[in-house]
Amino acid sequence: MLLSHITYISPDDHKKLLIQQSQAIKANGTVWLSGQIPADAEGKLINGSVTEKTQANIHNTEAILKEAGSGLDMVAKVVVYVNNASIMPEFASVYNPAFPHKPARSMVEVSKLPAGVDIQLNFIAVA
Repeated sequence: MLLSHITYISPDDHKKLLIQQSQAIKANGTVWLSGQIPADAEGKLINGSVTEKTQANIHNTEAILKEAGSGLDMVAKVVVYVNNASIMPEFASVYNPAFPHKPARSMVEVSKLPAGVDIQLNFIAVA
């Protein structure tokens, strides 16, 4: 694939990152988002409940997908990384209504995530 066919996505209101990377890459009608952690548009971590963290992740994802010409309804695959699988019921109470089309989803329990967060979401969508 030629580099000229890759579009780097970074919405103006979501440019501050904890590490320097693309918010998303769009190529050949597919959008790959970088791992989304619960942070606001300024990069400040959300230290609230699992519900608040999940809402922040979904809000940020929606903004990035919109910039890429996609949307939450176009998400095809989600990988959920958590440091404690017991949060999944609360996570699902926010996630499920946001994704009624039920994209493919995997959940992985890990020992540590970036910036000490307890949840990270990776999305793949069509555009």
